[in-house]
Amino acid sequence: MPPQEDSSTSQSSPTSPFSEQELGTFQTLVDIVARLRAPGGCPWDREQTHDSLKRNLLEESYEVIEAIDQGDPTVLSEELGDLLVQIAFH
Repeated sequence: MPPQEDSSTSQSSPTSPFSEQELGTFQTLVDIVARLRAPGGCPWDREQTHDSLKRNLLEESYEVIEAIDQGDPTVLSEELGDLLVQIAFH
């Protein structure tokens, strides 16, 4: 039986495996994308649609696969970050 975690020192909520700092960082990304796509935001970002972003999403997905094949965790981390930005845009 695995040891129980002391909830008084836990960095994450019972329903999330992520720390509050990690969740805050993700929320920052979501907030930035929302600001870019909002009225008064970046004109290019505002005009994008799911359809217009498909190419970028696919490109980043292939780059993640290439990074996996290379076996380089640093490159994989960077490419997963790029993919996450694309996901946030949708």
